[in-house]
Amino acid sequence: MVVLRPSTSGRRRRVWVAATVAACVVLGACGGDDDDVAAPEVAATLPVAASIGAAPTAAAPTPVATTPTSTTPAPPAAPAPCRAIAVGDSIGTGVIKNGFGPSLAGVGCELLWSGGYPGITIADGATALASAEGQPADVAVVVLGYHNTRSETRSGRFPRLIDTVMKAAGERIVVWPLLGRTPDCSATYSNAVAAADQLLRAATARWPNLVLVDYPSVIGAHPEYSEHRCPHLVASGYRATAQWLAGEVRRVIDASAHGA
Repeated sequence: MVVLRPSTSGRRRRVWVAATVAACVVLGACGGDDDDVAAPEVAATLPVAASIGAAPTAAAPTPVATTPTSTTPAPPAAPAPCRAIAVGDSIGTGVIKNGFGPSLAGVGCELLWSGGYPGITIADGATALASAEGQPADVAVVVLGYHNTRSETRSGRFPRLIDTVMKAAGERIVVWPLLGRTPDCSATYSNAVAAADQLLRAATARWPNLVLVDYPSVIGAHPEYSEHRCPHLVASGYRATAQWLAGEVRRVIDASAHGA
């Protein structure tokens, strides 16, 4: 019997075909030139490589609770001491008798003493003021100069009389309203009042504790205050002036306390 053995070339051909098929399966490269022919798919599960050197994910910052700063306002400063004495002629006593004390109390001041009378001269007013030397007052309110204004300004005595009043007041602050005229005052009296006010302004250079307040502006803005008996006022005018003057005393005391 003849045994047919495959030829060596046949074995090589089968080996080559098997190798080629294996290569096609592994590489998926046995397709032809037609792009519609899909290459055989190879199912493979590939692990996802971890990124090497990648920055770690930053965690969200934890909010920091903040407590609002509570600023407690400083308590208001205590008002400066305000104790007053007052002296006046007819205009001054009209103010004193028409609510000056209560008006001072309304602004935190106290009227400790008052003196004077209608027709009092500046010299006698200074004497009356000196009699209150023992009063523990911080301020002296002086409403003098309306009586004998013409004669005392013409004679040149007015500056010396101012100095007498200031000496009687001692070291207190002296609040002296500038003299004012009502619309019915004569030209000669009005001129004397203006001269007296100039002399009062000049006296502030000699007396640093002398503070003048602007009564002429008050009376000038309110002709209805006039009694039509130069330079006197009706009761409502005196009351309004008392309130205004009390406010000026408080303002002067506070300004002095703050070094103004």
